[in-house]
Amino acid sequence: MAKGTEFEKLVRQIYSELEPRAQVIHNDKIRGFNSQLERQIDVSIRAKVASHNVLIIVQAKDYTQPVGVNIVESFAEVVKDVRASKGVLICNAGFTKPAINYARNIGIDLCSIHDARSRNWSLDIRLPLLWIDLLPEMRLSLKCYLEAGDTFPENPHLWILSTDNGKTRLLPCETFERKWNALELDRTCGKTHVLLPMQENIQLLVGKDIWRPVDSLTIEYTVSRKAWLGYMAPSECRGILDRIKDEFLPTYFNIGDIPMKRDQSWKPIENPEEVIVSTKGTLVTTEHCQISSGQAKYNFFAQKLE
Repeated sequence: MAKGTEFEKLVRQIYSELEPRAQVIHNDKIRGFNSQLERQIDVSIRAKVASHNVLIIVQAKDYTQPVGVNIVESFAEVVKDVRASKGVLICNAGFTKPAINYARNIGIDLCSIHDARSRNWSLDIRLPLLWIDLLPEMRLSLKCYLEAGDTFPENPHLWILSTDNGKTRLLPCETFERKWNALELDRTCGKTHVLLPMQENIQLLVGKDIWRPVDSLTIEYTVSRKAWLGYMAPSECRGILDRIKDEFLPTYFNIGDIPMKRDQSWKPIENPEEVIVSTKGTLVTTEHCQISSGQAKYNFFAQKLE
């Protein structure tokens, strides 16, 4: 199979992945309305949008040199002749500046394709990645009646509560972390979430098998959000790079390439929504909300009642 034909078929595959409901044909033949000539089309894309038939034609040039104005001009005549809704010219070697200016003014898209597994048609692609951490902060306050000799751990993570003199026991911090990681708690930022105890008659362990009544118990939490912007270079990725808009649209990428740790190259972001609006092309987002034991931030207040 000729290299140019392989390139055209890769273009067809990528458009088929981008628009699975469209009819994508390689080496199509379409008769021109003005010339009455049968035009050879490298890839045609037919779809229906709001009951309207849309035709996009693609010309794929597997060149080693950038495409110039003359090729864009010639392709524009074909687009006009077959009355296509849009024309796309693809060349991985790029386009001259006059060709880009001309194509922009007449509505022709200039693109390149990327296939990370191909030596011939892989580009230097780095996808922007928005990393978001949701950080819970729990506040626990209680009033407890203590007697002489009663003791309980200074570390609130070791506080143990019960409603039946220890037959069933509850560690508030451990329970909060488990419920948070199990997605059982509201993660809305900017508000105070109140967790009410399931039962009354709460008791606190203050010694070996010694339980004292808790006069009042309040458990509430807030969620804050921190974000960073970084970049990833997927090891497995296919897609189309718009050379005019400088936007990359992937058909797929290996989710395993998303980094699990940040380094110093990541830039802190105050407002993730602004990044999403301003970023060109495809923005990958990942939200980390799991917390390990003791990772959540806690504020504690205990009042002794005699």
